[in-house]
Amino acid sequence: MKSILVSILVAAVLAGAGALVMVILLSTNPRSPNSVPGAVAPDPAASNPFADFQVPEFELTDQNGNVVTSDALAGHVTVLDFFFTTCPGPCPGMTAQMQRIQSETAGTNVRLMSISIDGDNDTPEVLLAYANEAAADLDHWIFLTGAPDVVTRIVRDGLKFEVAPIEDSPILDDTGAPRIGPAGKPLLNFVHPTRLLLVGPDRRLLGVFSYDNQAQVDELIAKAKAAAG
Repeated sequence: MKSILVSILVAAVLAGAGALVMVILLSTNPRSPNSVPGAVAPDPAASNPFADFQVPEFELTDQNGNVVTSDALAGHVTVLDFFFTTCPGPCPGMTAQMQRIQSETAGTNVRLMSISIDGDNDTPEVLLAYANEAAADLDHWIFLTGAPDVVTRIVRDGLKFEVAPIEDSPILDDTGAPRIGPAGKPLLNFVHPTRLLLVGPDRRLLGVFSYDNQAQVDELIAKAKAAAG
């Protein structure tokens, strides 16, 4: 499996206005070693080509305001995604697939974890409302938020994906004006991982799957169940 970094820029004319809306969606597999100094590429010859990719130790806050560490991954097979609640692009589709995975792994040792990459705006209260809207079983599906630098370290250093706000791509409201978030600043689009990640009990990746490819999601569910025993 080769590392892929694909950036898609979509331009559309806002209905009823002449403003140009730019929505940037980034689908990322672990980054190419040629694009990021020191990055590790998957080894296609290995039994687990992602064995060198590991979720690092972390301390974040869940949807109830409780501190959660990377120990929450220990002893479980976990499906992990990175999202933000105001995402106008792939995140709703990712969440829909997480809902399906939750349903199809019910009664197993598979857990789900969604980490916000917009900790400035995605407060625990915001995450709880999002989780309730997603009909998440919070005994098995946890939502986490934290300081942007902490989440960036998880994404970049541990998993070799890219994550960053897109400063010139604000999220617009129905009038074409920038939306203002809880932090009092315009909400921005983000470059962030749009893959569903299967994580083993030792926090190492077991696989990377496209949320918008049903065959890959089927494979993810089957592998998660098998790994969970």
